[in-house]
Amino acid sequence: PARLEGADFVKTIQAKLTVVILAIVLVALAALGGLNFWRARAIVTDNVAAELQKTAVANAEVLGNWFEVRKTEMNAIARSPIMTGGNQEAMLAYIGAEIANNSGVYENIFWIRPDRTQVDTKGTKGNLGDRAYFQAAMKGVASISDPVKSLTTGKSVVVIATPIKSGNG
Repeated sequence: PARLEGADFVKTIQAKLTVVILAIVLVALAALGGLNFWRARAIVTDNVAAELQKTAVANAEVLGNWFEVRKTEMNAIARSPIMTGGNQEAMLAYIGAEIANNSGVYENIFWIRPDRTQVDTKGTKGNLGDRAYFQAAMKGVASISDPVKSLTTGKSVVVIATPIKSGNG
């Protein structure tokens, strides 16, 4: 067998050490890269979640304010002399005009008689006495419902209910 002499022997050890050190450095860099990726991903995910939370809170506030304005409008309609007067034809004409004046805001405006039957401009018939918003209105409390299925269109709607008190209370 041939023996390695001085320079050849050093080159072989140097080559082996270079390969080993290079492998260790590459493994360390890969590990650091992976750790940095996972940490950066966690930071980005946390930041996105925080921004989504802020956006949701802001949108909920805007939506809540919008519903409060609609509730104020419904209270004004319910207190109008036409609605408190009890003349059904006049009431139908009045709510029909309100729907036209607020195009796109209200799908329908209706009232529910104490016998729980619905009256609206579209001729929809139904008994809504089991609905929580009707029960609240009968107790004199204005309310905003959770989404419910519209008897008129079958779409999900939110009902803003307010009591209509007769002219004598």
